[in-house]
Formats: sequence, C-alpha cells, structure tokens
Amino acid sequence: MADRKAAAFFDFDRTLFKRECARVGVDHLRRMRRLRVVPTLRALCANQLYKRHLLNEGPMLGVVLRLYAGLDSAELDEAGPRIYEREIKAGLATNVLERMEGHRRDGHLLVIVSAAIPYLVEPAARDLRVSHLLCTRMEVGVDGRFTGRARGPICAGDTKRVLVEKLAAEVGIDLERSFAYGNHQSDLAMLSAVGHPAAVNPTGKLREIALARGWPIIEFE
Repeated sequence: MADRKAAAFFDFDRTLFKRECARVGVDHLRRMRRLRVVPTLRALCANQLYKRHLLNEGPMLGVVLRLYAGLDSAELDEAGPRIYEREIKAGLATNVLERMEGHRRDGHLLVIVSAAIPYLVEPAARDLRVSHLLCTRMEVGVDGRFTGRARGPICAGDTKRVLVEKLAAEVGIDLERSFAYGNHQSDLAMLSAVGHPAAVNPTGKLREIALARGWPIIEFE
C-alpha cells in the first residue's frame, strides 16, 4: 500500500556500537562488586563458545542474564544513562550513525533491534532518537529484583525477524522498501526480512553470505 512507511532496522552490538553491551554490563557489575563466581564462569565460557560460533546468541545471552539475578532493577535503570555516557556513546560507529541520519532525512522510521538488555541500550535509543526499540526484556520479581531470566523471547536470531514483522504489521511498515544493518550471521533472519539489507563489519560467515547475495558491506571507520 502507498501509505506504508519505509524503516531502517539497526542491530546494536558491533553494528551501531563497536563493542558488545554484554561486556560493558559485566564490567559495570565487576566495578560494583556484584559478580558471583559460578554465574561469571558460566558466562565467560558461553562467550568463548559464541565467539567460536559454537553457541548461538540467544543461549549465550540466556547465560549472561543469570549474572543479574537478585539485583535491584531500579538501581540498574538509574545507572544506565551514566554507563551510556561513560562506556557506550564514544564507541558508536560514526559512519553507521551517518547512515542512520541519512535514513532520518529520508523520513524512514528508525528502529534498533538488539539482544542487549534495556538498561544498556535504552539510553542509546533515546539519545539517537529512534522510533522504536526492540530488545531483550528482563523479568522482574515482585520484590523489584531481576530473576535472571528474560521476560518474553530473547531478541536474537529468528526472533529478530518475528519482532520486526510484528512491528511492521502494527505501525504499517513496508518491509520490501525497508533497510536493515547487522554484523553477525545471527542477524541473517532480520536482514532477509527487508528489501535492502547490509552487512556491517561482518563476521566471516555473514561476509560470505553478503558477497554471494550482492549485499553492501560497510566497514567501521
């Protein structure tokens, strides 16, 4: 339909942000002396498996979420903006931000689609003035503390495509006219959902797929 909008969907970790939010979060917990030995060891092992493409992003993040079990949700929400200013903002990829601003000028809806958890990615979404944020929500118990589990699906892999298609249906987005940016093969489902996908500083596997399909490849500057 002619009145449907185009959108630009951006992965966050190693796409808009040159690092990984999970690492930033772990560093924050370490500085606050909130890391527990067993969950931390499990998270480190999961991260190594993920880097070697032996574990998908969703299960890896599920292990990371357990680091937050028992922590006060309001305390982390309050810390989020400070962490963004200190640890994340300077690490945003300038040339990818320029792409985002180009889409804004063209009147496209801007959407961040990330496996990252809210206190780490919501301040960025506000600062970048995106239209929508799709991310992994954390379950909070009746005591106001995190349970260490996700509330709903982890925003990774095929779930990214499901959430993108759901948003498109809700707000009237024409996916064929839309754009998507991701760095990892786990972003493939989201990238394949739009008419104009692009790989950003891609992993070897995603680079192979992008080259085979003729997708643009954007390197960090």
